[in-house]
Amino acid sequence: MVTWEQARQIVDQELRASWSAAWPELTFHIAEWGWADAEAFQVPYGAREHLVDGDDAAAIVGELAALVGRVTGELELVSFPGHLDRLSTMERVGSGHPVA
Repeated sequence: MVTWEQARQIVDQELRASWSAAWPELTFHIAEWGWADAEAFQVPYGAREHLVDGDDAAAIVGELAALVGRVTGELELVSFPGHLDRLSTMERVGSGHPVA
């Protein structure tokens, strides 16, 4: 069974290099908080300038949600609009969650 910390590591290992190459002026970041359901973790990733510092100019429009399977550890990138029903029912995990 994959833990929350392992899910974060999987997203980091799979996405950091390509993301950083695409946006070299920004700092890649994996949030310490996210969401989960019985099947997967949703691990927020993106620009530290946006996720930590709150700079909306650093938000990457159209970025995909990173889902990591709890059993397999497989990373799946999905569109937010196409999976909103599922994503909106996930429970909070991690620490420092910004959503009230």
